[in-house]
Amino acid sequence: MFFRDRKVDRALVRGSARGEYRFAVDPKDTAAARTEVVRYDAERIEFIVPRNRIVLDPTAHLTYKELELHSKRVEFDSEKQTLIASGDPELVDRGDKVTGHLMTYDLESQQGTIYQAETTYERGLYHGEQIRKVGDDILDVKQGSFSTCALSKHAATNTE
Repeated sequence: MFFRDRKVDRALVRGSARGEYRFAVDPKDTAAARTEVVRYDAERIEFIVPRNRIVLDPTAHLTYKELELHSKRVEFDSEKQTLIASGDPELVDRGDKVTGHLMTYDLESQQGTIYQAETTYERGLYHGEQIRKVGDDILDVKQGSFSTCALSKHAATNTE
């Protein structure tokens, strides 16, 4: 625990640390209370109290509903319900896997963007500067390429 002006400023947990973040739900909605939980673990977890941040590193892992994320670092803003994953994030959503260099994700809207990304989706292989899932079956790929086979990204057809 670290204090500033007699208040907790941050807390640091090391060595295979784990935790849970529970979203605010109606106390009568027991189903939501069970599902609206982000479970996380990392070698090191830092709680930055004044900024409402939870930082997981260097080997971050979290699960939320159907999502599972692995990354070298994850910074979660509990006030905005957003996270930034850096260091080769890998997100698996109901069996669909997307990898990249950096990822932003909004837990409320369940939408995010992965930069320098690659994914297989609906029997195709996508590469892109940015890949964003905008609906259950819609991807927005910026400066991307698409292929129906697992060739390298240079062999795929360029699209925008």
